[in-house]
Amino acid sequence: MIFAISTIALFPTEDIAHKSELPVIGQSAPRSIVAQISFDVLKSPQELEEEMKRVKDKVQPVFEYSSEATKKISETFELLISQIETYSKLQAEISSAVAVEQRKIAIAGDLYQSIVRKISSAALNQLIQNPMAIDTLKSIFKSMLLQGVSNTLIAERAKDVLMFKESRNLNSVNYILYSKQDVLLIKNGKDSIVESSSIRLKEFLIDAVLDKYKNIFSSNPGITSAFYEILYVFVLPNIFYLDKETETRKAIAAAQVNPSKGMIPRGMEIVSQGSIVTKETLERINAMQNAIQKDTVAFFYTATYGQYILYFMLISILSFYLWYFRLDKSIQPLQIWAVAIILITQIVLFRIVHDFFAVFIQNEYLNIIWFYPFAFAPILISVLYPFRTAITVSLWSSVLIGIFAYYDLSMCIVAFFISFAMSLIVNNIRYRIKFMQAFGTGLVIFAVSLLGILLLRNSISWDVYWQNFLLGAANLLLNVTFVSVFCNVFEKLFQITTNLRLVELSDFNHPLLRRLSEYAPGSFHHSIQVGNLGEIAGERIGANTLLIRVMALYHDIGKTMRPEYFTENQRFGYNPHDNLSPYDSIKILRAHVERGVEFAEEYNLPDSIVAGIKEHHGTNVAIYFYNKAKEMYTDKDVNIMDFRYKGTIPHSKETAVLMLADAIEATSRSMMQNSKPEQLSKMIQKTIEDKMFEDQLNDSGLTIKDLKELGEGFLQGLEGSTHTRVQYPTSVFSKRRREN
Repeated sequence: MIFAISTIALFPTEDIAHKSELPVIGQSAPRSIVAQISFDVLKSPQELEEEMKRVKDKVQPVFEYSSEATKKISETFELLISQIETYSKLQAEISSAVAVEQRKIAIAGDLYQSIVRKISSAALNQLIQNPMAIDTLKSIFKSMLLQGVSNTLIAERAKDVLMFKESRNLNSVNYILYSKQDVLLIKNGKDSIVESSSIRLKEFLIDAVLDKYKNIFSSNPGITSAFYEILYVFVLPNIFYLDKETETRKAIAAAQVNPSKGMIPRGMEIVSQGSIVTKETLERINAMQNAIQKDTVAFFYTATYGQYILYFMLISILSFYLWYFRLDKSIQPLQIWAVAIILITQIVLFRIVHDFFAVFIQNEYLNIIWFYPFAFAPILISVLYPFRTAITVSLWSSVLIGIFAYYDLSMCIVAFFISFAMSLIVNNIRYRIKFMQAFGTGLVIFAVSLLGILLLRNSISWDVYWQNFLLGAANLLLNVTFVSVFCNVFEKLFQITTNLRLVELSDFNHPLLRRLSEYAPGSFHHSIQVGNLGEIAGERIGANTLLIRVMALYHDIGKTMRPEYFTENQRFGYNPHDNLSPYDSIKILRAHVERGVEFAEEYNLPDSIVAGIKEHHGTNVAIYFYNKAKEMYTDKDVNIMDFRYKGTIPHSKETAVLMLADAIEATSRSMMQNSKPEQLSKMIQKTIEDKMFEDQLNDSGLTIKDLKELGEGFLQGLEGSTHTRVQYPTSVFSKRRREN
């Protein structure tokens, strides 16, 4: 219920229900569609934004000629000129007078100090020595102010701004990037269009003036420097760029953009049956549905409710299947929750792509549906669970992608084939190279399927194909990468043992296996043989042979505590059990199971491996020590329960195969090297029957047919390991040694 509510809450119903009845671009219209009401075909947000941008770009930058600033600048300059002229006149009077009045000298001194605070003494001397230059300077200054001096640089490129700053040794400058010829100038309250080149900074104006008068000043470079100095200091901007006014006018222009492409009158045929659906046709149909939605909202709510019902049915069927038809009835609830969480994660990823990623893809060729991660859940489920579950999730994911594609059957079919193929390859995966093989297979299927869909929709073109192919390829690659990286997280979080984990545990460099090979080499070799035997037999009944092999490697790890008490580790015919009572011996034998479980938990081995350690002896009776006790203690009643192992009987096919393989391998070692197949077959049959009669296989799920197949598999394995060897005559080797 929680799973169903979560997925339904995450499912975007309204826009999908809205667009589910829309025809597909490039396909023939299944029926004629007539406008039910009069409506406007609105521009898409992207089209509206582009048109607003074009309109804003047509608005010229706004500059304003300030008469007030011009007046202040002129007054400051005229004051300087007046002081220079007065000072020049006083200097002339003082120079020509016989008796100089101290008052004039004082006035001249004060004027000099006032002037040199504004300009240099060299510039002052040049103007005093060239009275005509003062009139020229006045004329130049007046013409510059009349033309206007801008406070903002108009540049076509940012590179031009940088070059200007470097050439003038400036740290900063106001500028706008503008490449058109005209700007708007407000002067005396009236708007006028002027050339952009007429709006210039004072640096450009001064350069132009000096270039114009260079012939006049060529004989006196000093006067040129004086002019440059005075103009640079006293010429200030009187034309100002109005940033806010410009943006306001752009906003007004953008607001006047008509959001409608045109009006479709009621009764007009939008598309006729059999005609090819174009982009414009689809826009008109969509616009009509939006208009109807505003008038009859209840119609669209009905569609939404219907979609809720269909989606709830889909979720219910999936939930029922995962619970009722799960392969292992003893599967932990946490592992069932793992499936639910994976499916919810897929819905979340779908919703992210549906709501957010589509905003970034503004391309008429791309179909965003190819970026939905439809293969994520099937691949991950196939790695973690049996293939039957992966097929079910593949079907569920494909139906879901078909719904997100506005109930498109072709998308559903393509998604299922891709998910099915990739899941098939990674199921029971042992090596990560399988992920790349799955990606390659999915890519080939997608390439062919995409071609088929584009041909079906009459929209095939190279641009459409390769762009959608790259989008789908990126989707599949991200799915495979995400699963390969995070499958270990799901495995540990939900206590699921995958083949990838089992392959890691089969490495003989694992600390527990190194301990076993060092302290109990006989048990280590026995474990390897049990694994080989169990793998051959388990393959015949479809069991997880890798799990059987790994369980076999670890099932006797507890023997490392006291290895000498187990036959395979005893040397030189010495058996320490000869000096122990049967009751002490059975305690040591039982302890190897308990110690094995402790080692497994200490090293965080998966539960499936721990189950193999617990269940490989089940509740069997140690017959040898039971009979020995009966012989030793004839005067008392020996209880058989005292000689039973305290484990649990096998609860899976794999642990049952391990129990049988362990017993059969141990028994075969006590037989002669060259035992005949008939002898081995009888021993195998007897071992299997004993386990059945002792009720050790009741919960394993093995059938009579399975046991028959296992018997044949065990015989095949034993024949391979106990084959006859050629007996070389020793006399031949003795003769050769004598000859040498």
